[in-house]
Amino acid sequence: MTIIETIYKLLSSLFIILILLILFFGQNWQAFRASRQIRRSLKDLEQWRKYGIKQLIRLIEPLTSETVTEPDIKNFISELLDYFAIPLEELNTENYNLWSSLLIQQQHRFKEMIKSFIPKISEPTLYIIIALINATREIDSILKKGQHNLTIGEKTNGYWYLLQTASEITQAMLKARTYRILLDSLLLGYPIGDSIGPLSIKELVNQISEKKDHNQKKINEKTLNDEYISQEIQFEGRTLICLRTKGPEPQVGHPSMILREIVEKLSKEKIKISMILSIDAYAKLEVEQSGTISQGLGIVVGGDTKANIEKFLIEEYIALKDPSVLLEAIICRESVEEAVFPMTDQIKNSIPKIIRNIKNTIRNQTTEGDTIIIIGIGNSLGIS
Repeated sequence: MTIIETIYKLLSSLFIILILLILFFGQNWQAFRASRQIRRSLKDLEQWRKYGIKQLIRLIEPLTSETVTEPDIKNFISELLDYFAIPLEELNTENYNLWSSLLIQQQHRFKEMIKSFIPKISEPTLYIIIALINATREIDSILKKGQHNLTIGEKTNGYWYLLQTASEITQAMLKARTYRILLDSLLLGYPIGDSIGPLSIKELVNQISEKKDHNQKKINEKTLNDEYISQEIQFEGRTLICLRTKGPEPQVGHPSMILREIVEKLSKEKIKISMILSIDAYAKLEVEQSGTISQGLGIVVGGDTKANIEKFLIEEYIALKDPSVLLEAIICRESVEEAVFPMTDQIKNSIPKIIRNIKNTIRNQTTEGDTIIIIGIGNSLGIS
């Protein structure tokens, strides 16, 4: 037998052995790799969760009495993290209002619980703590779900189950990472990418009010439900009702509730709304440039489940109330990370274009004497 034949037989034997190993142990090896990937992700999530709790303790501890210990604070934070609103069995058009009401009640309950534990807390600190709790709770929820799925997969030796969990947690980590970034942004107190809507409204009102126009009336400013600032101002013969969430506390508010309140009030005064123009940050595709401004039709509101509910409630109410109302939307394209980072110059520099688009839309789509609602959707962090 020649050397070449010997080598050929040896390689053939090794190939057969490799095929057998793949057949009998391939799934186990992939399950092992999936488990390792899941554990690495869970380790990061655990660190992010601890970081959120640490920042909450740092904020709460100086505001409590000397009799309150750190374990007491940790127990209180755990109570807030575990507080839940049970999702409705089926989320459809009939019960969107109920689910929205439950979410509002949950926020009110948070405020009551925090004020009860920290009686002397200021309003700005209260909202920061609520925002930190919400961000940490999202991380905590992803962590617990990942731990549960990993345990089930390993107990049952579920190969496909572990692979599916590894795939899901990869997507979940993208979401969790944004909340980890948000924790730092909330503590810095600067406007974030998602603040583009409220900040554009503020700049629009300032720009119009500073214009030397003897016909310009004094701005009629109101605070609505301690969530929104409403500013009524005249622009080229039109009445603009400009709405934005109240800052500098981190709030996103409930735009459906505020819009309904405004529309009903104007309806009683026999004032017809010609247009509702909404401005918000919008998730960009990887091929798109950050800060790009686009305009279209409809209502633009956020991107999570709560935002979708708000969007539906606005659309349903306006369509039933008066389908002739024009719905215009302006978006600023941002990545998920940019939406929670302190606002970059690239995003901030898009505000003048947003304001130009607002003015041109009003000039081209409405006439003198019309009343237009302009609402800036987004987080009011750092915007006074």
